[in-house]
Amino acid sequence: MRGAIDLREGAEEAPAPWASYSLGMPQLLIGGLSERWLFKECGAQHWRMLCEDLGVVSSAVVDGEGERLYSTFLRVRFESSGLLAFAENDHVTLEGALSRFRDKRFFSSQTLRGPREQAVARVDMATVFVSRSSNNKSLSRATPEAIARSRALEYRVTPPFSAGYRKLKVAAFEPSQPSAAPGVTLLGYSFPAPGELARLDYAVCPYTDLNGVGLLYFASYPRISDICERRFMTSLGVDADWALVSTPVARDVFYYGNVDSGDLVHYRLRSLSVALDADRNTSGYGGGGVVRLWSTLTRADDSPIADLFTVKRIHGQAERIYERLAAAGVGGQEGAP
Repeated sequence: MRGAIDLREGAEEAPAPWASYSLGMPQLLIGGLSERWLFKECGAQHWRMLCEDLGVVSSAVVDGEGERLYSTFLRVRFESSGLLAFAENDHVTLEGALSRFRDKRFFSSQTLRGPREQAVARVDMATVFVSRSSNNKSLSRATPEAIARSRALEYRVTPPFSAGYRKLKVAAFEPSQPSAAPGVTLLGYSFPAPGELARLDYAVCPYTDLNGVGLLYFASYPRISDICERRFMTSLGVDADWALVSTPVARDVFYYGNVDSGDLVHYRLRSLSVALDADRNTSGYGGGGVVRLWSTLTRADDSPIADLFTVKRIHGQAERIYERLAAAGVGGQEGAP
């Protein structure tokens, strides 16, 4: 069923709750839970679990030659019942479990739960260890020296979450392959075959986009996409501020590469589709619909660094927004979910 989260999917063992929060301004954004905070917090907990599994502090994760290693993200998928279901002063808990495949790739499945039944978000993450040589474009996969200490649940075969990543990455770097929907599904929604509806530029900002070791932070990729997406909607003459009338409910990010501070990133909107609600007053959003977007981020030389698949809830003005998109020749309409 579209819009429903199956928390049993892919579970190898029962996750244990190990963190709790009282939601305040650092965790909230425009009336609901901040997706960026969710990414950052789950990323920090993934890293914490990984370091505990290896028995070393983060700065001491090295390869056999003593070279510092970093855990870089391959894929992050989040699905929720709606970020607006989380509110200020809510007490929420985060639970999760770590697993791995061979000696470089680690996975976590984490679930954030609030006080209401609909306040739930699941985040799945996949990372790989890399070393860095001259710059952020020269990252090489490596094995941590402490891997023998790992006691994380180990997959015997490539898990589907990782296999799906590999399939899409191969397609991303093979432009001669037929352009077809990649088989990504979020909350029951699939994504149309890609084209190119828009192309915008974004200059990487060290104040907001990089992490503590100078890499483009994994949580910055969705932020860059959202900023460019908002600019695109404004350019079409959408009356309302896109950031105020749309809320992400699910996203799947496939990471392929990194960039340096000040580099120019190209944003390419590959596909966009709108589904209007049959009942304009459903879901507590004041009526609206759902928009699905497929965007790609590339370096200045057009080599891809990420594909992002996003489902957003439009609340309040979905029909007017659809009419504006249709007038501009962008996006298709589907039936209600």
